[in-house]
Amino acid sequence: MHFLLTLALMTAQQSPLDEDVAKAIDKLYSDKNTESEQGKNELKDIGRKAVAAIVAELKSKRITDENEKKKAPRVKRALCDVLGEIRDGANGAFEALVEKLADKDE
Repeated sequence: MHFLLTLALMTAQQSPLDEDVAKAIDKLYSDKNTESEQGKNELKDIGRKAVAAIVAELKSKRITDENEKKKAPRVKRALCDVLGEIRDGANGAFEALVEKLADKDE
């Protein structure tokens, strides 16, 4: 029983890597160019382990949210650049890049 409780708690918490990826993605939305670039570089440094989160962000409602609409093209471009530099087609990365080719914001 104790094992199941521990396992449930472990899966409910985000790993430190997931938190780092989320923070780096958040930085892309910054109005400060240096902070946005820092987020982009952090995602590149994390590499393949960030691909699933990047793809999820490209498909998220946040990127089409009215409050973020002004930043959306810049953020999408940054996410696509990072995916291109990581060069990993797993986790739907290739499909997400192809989909963004037809994006009207770009």
